[in-house]
Amino acid sequence: MSEIARRNRANKRRGYRWESDNCRYMNEAGFVWGRNGQRHGGKDQADIDTGPVPLAVQCKDVARISIWQVAEDAAEQAANKSVDEWVISLKRRGRPTGDGLAIVPLWFFRRMAAAYYKDFLDGSPADPGA
Repeated sequence: MSEIARRNRANKRRGYRWESDNCRYMNEAGFVWGRNGQRHGGKDQADIDTGPVPLAVQCKDVARISIWQVAEDAAEQAANKSVDEWVISLKRRGRPTGDGLAIVPLWFFRRMAAAYYKDFLDGSPADPGA
């Protein structure tokens, strides 16, 4: 087997492992996610099957990344899946799964933050500015 073939095989194994780790990590929080090992014609629909959650998850376990290219790929995969929301799950090598990064577009972060911090936005007593 050539050196390039060996490297490609190792990269595929790393990617498979990171996708599986993501599923396991999210399933511990009550989600029911699994690896999406299928391609839908020429239209990839992301790395993770998120079940009823309308989200496209693109997993990356690489030493270097072209973030804007990966973001474009994730957005395209979300469109192929007929959803708007997408996330890039980036592995931090040598660290636990939870230390990875979840990279989302700013509009999606805004939506998540508004939902998560709703009590602060409503002026509840928990709001430090109240």
